Amino acid sequence: MPSPNTGDLGRGIFASGSPFSKVTLPNGQTFYPGQGNNAYVFPGVALGVIACGVRHISEDIFLTTAEAIAEDVTTENLAEGRLYPPLSTIREVSFKIAVRIVDYAYKNNLASWYPEPQDKEAFVKSLVYSPDYDSFTIDNYLWPENAMDIQDV
Repeated sequence: MPSPNTGDLGRGIFASGSPFSKVTLPNGQTFYPGQGNNAYVFPGVALGVIACGVRHISEDIFLTTAEAIAEDVTTENLAEGRLYPPLSTIREVSFKIAVRIVDYAYKNNLASWYPEPQDKEAFVKSLVYSPDYDSFTIDNYLWPENAMDIQDV
């Protein structure tokens, strides 16, 4: 088996839907394969599809998703060896994906929810899950003095 041309090592671009271990080249350079499906792709796709009632998720939906993700990858990210934006921006990335899908779905007659929202960003934002809940407990509660007494039963 011929040995690979070592001048081309590390020049490939690789991302996966499954986790892969890091790869260390003979020159010591280490690469960490990106995993896009569960983190970067599916949350935004699901939000966009549900938001406008897409009934069939075509390959074009995933192409639209890839384009939205790629737009968020900066020159600095690429210099760091990233194919995806930093994970710290995942909520913003998912939001942008969803808005792009909603826009694409209405333009291509794939949406089943009508009327079409005029402000698609506001529409999608209204559907974004938030883990913050209003508290229904009283902020300050003073126990009655007699409730603090030790009771013999």
